[in-house]
Amino acid sequence: MQAFIDETVSIGQIVNDGGKETYYVAGSGLLVGLNEHKGVIVTAKHVVFDPAQGWHPSQLMVRFSWQEHKSNTEELGVPLILVDSGGKNLWSSASDGADVVVIPFPDADPKAQGVNAKVNAAWPGLFGTDDDLYDGAQVIILGFPVLMGQEYLVRPIVRSGIVAWTNPDEPANKPFLVDANLYPGNSGGPVFRLATGIDREVMHLLYQAL
Repeated sequence: MQAFIDETVSIGQIVNDGGKETYYVAGSGLLVGLNEHKGVIVTAKHVVFDPAQGWHPSQLMVRFSWQEHKSNTEELGVPLILVDSGGKNLWSSASDGADVVVIPFPDADPKAQGVNAKVNAAWPGLFGTDDDLYDGAQVIILGFPVLMGQEYLVRPIVRSGIVAWTNPDEPANKPFLVDANLYPGNSGGPVFRLATGIDREVMHLLYQAL
C-alpha cells in the first residue's frame, strides 16, 4: 500500500488565506517513471487546463508523499511548470480527446529539503490491460478529495471500489465505470487493481455447472 501512496501526488495552487500563504488542492496525479532519470505526472486534463471554466494556469504546485509530515501552510509544494516562456504548453494530451495529460516531472529532491526519502514512481509496464479490466474487479482509488477541509489533505485518501461495467470490445481502450465515491480533488488520481487470487475461468465454469 505504501508504494501506491508514494506514487500518488496532489496538484494544487498557493492561495492567500487570511493573510497566510496556503497550499490548496486542485486535483490528484500519478508519478510515472520513464527511466531512472526521467518521469512524468499523469493527471486529468481539466486539472491543468479547462477553458470552459477559464482555467489555464502557467504553473501549479505539487506535493509529494515525503512532504506529508508538514501542514499545507508549512509546505507549499514543488513548482510544476505548465507553459514555457514562449507560451507553449509543456504538457501533452491524449490524441483521442480523453481527459488525460502527461506533464514533465518537476525538479524535486527530498534530500535538498533535509528529508531522507526518494521519489517513487510507477512504471508504464505496470499499467492495466484488458485482462485487468472486468466487471467486479476489486480496485482502490487514491486521491485528495476535499471532504474534511484542505488542512487534512497532506496525504492521499485510500478507498475501495469495483469495476462495475466494462465494454466487451477492448475494455482498456473504451469507457469503463469504476463504482466508488469521488469528490472534487480526486480528479486525475490513480485506480489500482487489487489481486484477489480468484481464477475467473474457474468461476465461470462453476457458474455454468450450476
